[in-house]
Amino acid sequence: MFSVEGTNDEILDYFRKCDAAVHDCGMEVILDVNTAFLNRLGCAPDDVALFHEIGCDVIRIDGSYGVEGDLELCNNPYGIKIQLNASAGALAELEYLTRTGSKRVPATSQASSNVTSTPCLRA
Repeated sequence: MFSVEGTNDEILDYFRKCDAAVHDCGMEVILDVNTAFLNRLGCAPDDVALFHEIGCDVIRIDGSYGVEGDLELCNNPYGIKIQLNASAGALAELEYLTRTGSKRVPATSQASSNVTSTPCLRA
């Protein structure tokens, strides 16, 4: 989402239209964002109403608001699924949640990671 250029209003208008088209095709909208971009849009871990408004189904967040902030994101009132980027330190948070026995992470939360391939060179 942060790769689209323009003002906040232009970016949000683009994604409103794009998200509606995605839903018309029966697909789920997953928006890839980072905490700096969320801050730019005026979003906080306890307020992701904007993403509900534009039709987002899943927020894939690069970075973290810390354990408590990420838990707030995961427990948003809109049912928006949250994907924590396992490549960006989510492991430490998941280990903390396991150690403390936290039951506050809804089943709809996910962790994901980028996997890249390196082309094989043949002699």
